[in-house]
Amino acid sequence: MWGFFEPALEPKERRWAVPFVVLATFFFLSGVVFCYVLCPQCFRYFFEFNKGMGVQPELTLAPYLYFLMRFLLAVGVSFELPLVLMIAAVAGFVNSAGMGQVLAPGDGGHLRHRGDHHPDNRPDNLHPRRHPDGGPLPAQHRPGEARREEGQA
Repeated sequence: MWGFFEPALEPKERRWAVPFVVLATFFFLSGVVFCYVLCPQCFRYFFEFNKGMGVQPELTLAPYLYFLMRFLLAVGVSFELPLVLMIAAVAGFVNSAGMGQVLAPGDGGHLRHRGDHHPDNRPDNLHPRRHPDGGPLPAQHRPGEARREEGQA
């Protein structure tokens, strides 16, 4: 297969082709091995979940292999993400400043840098026992405290 692609590559591209193929293969196979190790726990969870709902699983080979192959492929491809990001960075599509941005929950979906300070991120606003106006929550809204005050706990 290399004989087909090699004539079309420039010398600079040839220099990057071999490490790219080696890394891509390594990342994909690492994902497949990770998934293969993870699959018994996944299937155990699925069976326990079905048993908890009162559903008896129908164990046949074809659906099992179909799911396993798709799962192995999906996890193997997802392990390629570092390589895709590296190529995007070399091509100039992404940079470190852009990758440091995150979507701020409750911020209308606007991008904001991780280090930006937003008034809703102050510790006093995130305290679970504070009312939005700044005062403490009434006892009935604090877990377990309403019973303690009534002498039940």
